[in-house]
Amino acid sequence: MDISLSKKDKFHQACSPGHRRAVRKCVCDKLCINTRRSDGFTCLHIASYSIRTNIVRMLLQNKAEIDLQDEKSKTALTFASQEGHMNVIKSLLEHNANIDTTDKNGVTALMIACLNGHNHIASVLLRHNAKTDIKTIEDETTALMLACEKVSVGA
Repeated sequence: MDISLSKKDKFHQACSPGHRRAVRKCVCDKLCINTRRSDGFTCLHIASYSIRTNIVRMLLQNKAEIDLQDEKSKTALTFASQEGHMNVIKSLLEHNANIDTTDKNGVTALMIACLNGHNHIASVLLRHNAKTDIKTIEDETTALMLACEKVSVGA
């Protein structure tokens, strides 16, 4: 890690490659676990996007706010659904992530899983009672419509 970075920046930087020891030190130093980068990303967003299940669990055990949204209103669950990270999804759901949070376009984690062809993620979200009737703001598309579109084009 770059020594010239602030403590907050080091914390964010440690989450992506999964530097567990560095993240643990930041948590132990009482560095605010929910600090944001300029794009609104928190450490939990970064770890969820980067498949760092061990870091996600550590952050959640240390009271990371699970449903914080970045500047596009995306959550850790949204990022994990986008990337198809099953273990991260399970950890977030075990810690009661809001499964139906929408981004600024009205898109949910279930919609993103369907859009990206992550059927295994969509199945888990549905088993956790994700709503299928939420509509996007722009064209009123639902997760079910996205899933059907994906199947009909053979993706």
